[in-house]
Amino acid sequence: MQPDWRNYKALLFDMDGTLVDSEGNTEIAVREYLVARNLDPDQIEDYQLFHGRTWQNIELLLNQRFAELQGADLQRPLQQRFHELFLSPALPYIAGAPEFLRQASRYCQIAIVTSSNRESAEYLVTRMQLESEIALVMGAEDFSRSKPDPECYLSAARQLDTRPAECMVFEDSQAGLQSALAAGTARTAVGRPAQAFADLNRLADFHIIDFLGL
Repeated sequence: MQPDWRNYKALLFDMDGTLVDSEGNTEIAVREYLVARNLDPDQIEDYQLFHGRTWQNIELLLNQRFAELQGADLQRPLQQRFHELFLSPALPYIAGAPEFLRQASRYCQIAIVTSSNRESAEYLVTRMQLESEIALVMGAEDFSRSKPDPECYLSAARQLDTRPAECMVFEDSQAGLQSALAAGTARTAVGRPAQAFADLNRLADFHIIDFLGL
């Protein structure tokens, strides 16, 4: 069933994996960082653990996994490498994302709420030529607690002068959907087959593969 997005005052979008196919860049940045320090990146069994989380939170997770990284400044080099990869003009959008944002902005307020740094989100907005359509851009600098904490979506709703129940969140990660659920918003899972990702769909009201046809 497709989301009834026109019934909401605001649509809040995660970025990586939701609007643009960039989640793989997180794994690349982390793997390169570990290899450069003679650590085995394959000790991390599932890089999806990092999806939807801030670099500060990823640093904590890496510190828990690798004692050798205790006290190291991970956030800055990881974020810088991610942003370098993010600037690639070949980085693909999730199908139909720019067009849907443009269309939906005629009916609802639009916000991007990402665990990546704001500079990446602002670059994406400029690349999509949607500066006038996006009402709010929030990055990791704008909230103190990473998804799955609801802080980011509660803050976005407040800044848009809407109640959480009047917002629909579009997310691709478990942490992101947990954040939206805790905030009390409607939730649409993006980009993964419903049959294969039962956990994500239990957290979501709707599921879409991409934005084509919405």
